[in-house]
Amino acid sequence: MSQKLNKYGKLITHSRVINEDTGEYFENESVLDRPDVIQIIDKKHHFVKLRLRLINSIEPREIGYLLVLINGNIDYYTGRLRLGGVGKKPIAIKSIKQISEIINVNRKTAGRLIKSLIMKKIVIKIGVYYHINPLFVQYGNKIETDTFLEMIKHDIELINHIPKTLAKVVSYYRRVG
Repeated sequence: MSQKLNKYGKLITHSRVINEDTGEYFENESVLDRPDVIQIIDKKHHFVKLRLRLINSIEPREIGYLLVLINGNIDYYTGRLRLGGVGKKPIAIKSIKQISEIINVNRKTAGRLIKSLIMKKIVIKIGVYYHINPLFVQYGNKIETDTFLEMIKHDIELINHIPKTLAKVVSYYRRVG
């Protein structure tokens, strides 16, 4: 099966099934549209999800700091940490200083916390932005495709928590996109 990326961001797949005995074959071509968002499968929770995986992964003190950090500070479709509120333009959290001010600790403590959360794949740093891994904490049930594709570079386990048909399309984009 071959794939190519056309200028509109769609993948075109070609497949051929051949009968070795008769030499007859069947060819198929299909276009796979790149999804705008990726749905994380979770049948129990539909909006804010604080998963058991989180509780089993970090110490109670770290959970407390994390809950203070994420309280109202997670972007709905990207999982990006940001400052803002109702009627305010969100500002992305890019620095340890911002994090230390939110959780009310010194920068050194905030730096150790973020380093630990990154090592445990709870926080994923993409470029200069900090994102919360949706396998631990997520608002809503979808995440933007670009963000998801970056996140699976850091935590491949994410691919196991989306619908199988979507996982196949995502795997094609990872290979050729």
